[in-house]
Amino acid sequence: MDTACLSEAAGRATRLDREVAARLRRRLRQSTPSPSPSPSLSEKVGSNTGEGEAAVAPLGEEELFGLLVAARANSALALPPRQLLSRDLKVVEARVPIASLPMLVEEFADLPDAGAAMESFCSERRFPALLLMGLRIDTETKALQRDIGIFSPRPRPATPSTAASGNSGASSTASPTSSGMLAEQLASLLRRSREPPLELEPVRLGKGGNPPPVGLSVFRQGNHRASRKQVLPVVRAHLASATNDLDVSAGSSVGVLGSSSIGSAFDRASAIKQPRIRNGFTSPFGLYRTSSPSRFSELALRPSPQPHQAPAPLHLQQQQPQQQAQQGAFPALDYATSDTLRALHRLDPLELVARVESKRSRLRATRERQDREEQTSETGTGTIGAVMLGTEPGGRVVVMGVGEEWRNSPSIVRMQTASGSGALTEESRTPLPE
Repeated sequence: MDTACLSEAAGRATRLDREVAARLRRRLRQSTPSPSPSPSLSEKVGSNTGEGEAAVAPLGEEELFGLLVAARANSALALPPRQLLSRDLKVVEARVPIASLPMLVEEFADLPDAGAAMESFCSERRFPALLLMGLRIDTETKALQRDIGIFSPRPRPATPSTAASGNSGASSTASPTSSGMLAEQLASLLRRSREPPLELEPVRLGKGGNPPPVGLSVFRQGNHRASRKQVLPVVRAHLASATNDLDVSAGSSVGVLGSSSIGSAFDRASAIKQPRIRNGFTSPFGLYRTSSPSRFSELALRPSPQPHQAPAPLHLQQQQPQQQAQQGAFPALDYATSDTLRALHRLDPLELVARVESKRSRLRATRERQDREEQTSETGTGTIGAVMLGTEPGGRVVVMGVGEEWRNSPSIVRMQTASGSGALTEESRTPLPE
């Protein structure tokens, strides 16, 4: 199915695919049309059947492929649009889903309630954007048709409880700015993609008479060989880069992190009085202390003096008085790292602990190296290396440039090897000519 019946036009089949298909045909006692006269499979099967049993006619590749494509299409059409979105779904980092459809996105958009299905799908799972990849296979020519859709959900109005709390960013779905901006970024990213080149062209929707879903943009994909397997790494790299570049503050919705705001996430995290234990690890919120809950700094990374006791919450230092009045005594999370922010919706203590510990190890090694260099420069002693020139009778070793004090005046030094210990002691020194 994925290779379009091993079609050359699809460009998906490999030599291994053809070898496995041939093995399966032999295993399942199926045959393909052959120009050379040979006993058909039906004759072989008929010879082994009983008198009361009818011989089963073999299926050729083309016929079998047509039946499978028709069966898949029929099963897909039997599903409502909402279930089609979840039928074959991959969620990229930062909670952006890519749904593969058994039809073109253009055809999916003409289905009844397609727009409502995408809205509810994003609202329930708090997705700031939705990518759809459609596929249609011509059973006669084996040609593939692909298209890509990018959907931006509409923002839900703020609830009275949200408005009363003063936290305007704590809505249950993505803000129109973050959601629409992310959809535009993804559209621009895929249209400019060169690895792989998708060759996207805009498609006008609503040809069937039904109004197109609001917030959906569809592009016809010229490069039909690029599947979701090739598109997914491009989207993942963009989302990871966008997450690293974020400079978020309390109450601001961040599309690439999902629909919940950073402010509400900090509210939930800072409400934890005792660090939770999961899989034998302490919650990452109690591991390390930073001076800012929304920005990670090497200088701010330091071990918490009391890792099992949450400190008193701090207010954001950059909060304006007007924002403080609106949000009131907003408790900002004091224990956080950039990795914690990136994983608010997919918290994995084992992964977070490993990342933070790796960062701490690199910082510790850097500081130790700097301390050694400073100590060496202050004392003016210590070996800076030697170049061996040769040996002389009596166990003498001729070296050059041993000792920090010879840095500005390199010399040829004869060193005597001590018996037993093998230590080298200076015997004579000859300054090198200018």
